[in-house]
Amino acid sequence: MNYPPNKTKEHRDALWAACADRRLHTVASDDFTIPFDAKISGATIDNVTGGTNSVETRMAVFWSEGVSQRHLSIPRFVELTSAAPAKLFGLYGTKGVLRPGADADIVIMDGNQEHVYRQGENLHSDCDYSNWDGWKVKGLPVTTILRGHVMIDQGEWVGPQGIGRFVPGRSPENV
Repeated sequence: MNYPPNKTKEHRDALWAACADRRLHTVASDDFTIPFDAKISGATIDNVTGGTNSVETRMAVFWSEGVSQRHLSIPRFVELTSAAPAKLFGLYGTKGVLRPGADADIVIMDGNQEHVYRQGENLHSDCDYSNWDGWKVKGLPVTTILRGHVMIDQGEWVGPQGIGRFVPGRSPENV
């Protein structure tokens, strides 16, 4: 149970077409990681918890489905996953771009690496379920750099603890 609900093939095809022809400007997730029992505890749409456990899988799934399978360009991938969300939240210039003075977080993707997500094996949230359990991707983030600090290398945490910082958003920019 999640909302917005999972999409039909027809709706997914329309969304992929909109990614390619620029009608869609941002890719994001309503991530909300809670145990399954809490997720289904509501009785009506008004008190069922929305969102899904997908922040860890988002980049790899979008790369696999968009770049690997549908030949979405890498610059378009970056625009949809980084630049446009930064603009939407008024963070562009500080986030969403690589340039002097930016608070650059860099994700290095290996477009050929294959991976299968397995709940309880290689997903790292406290959640006890995943919509992506058993999902195979081609293309995986292998290195993550936060303000010059390598945080994850080849899927392993290697960075210092406690260096994250809150970057407040502003009014959205024209995306």
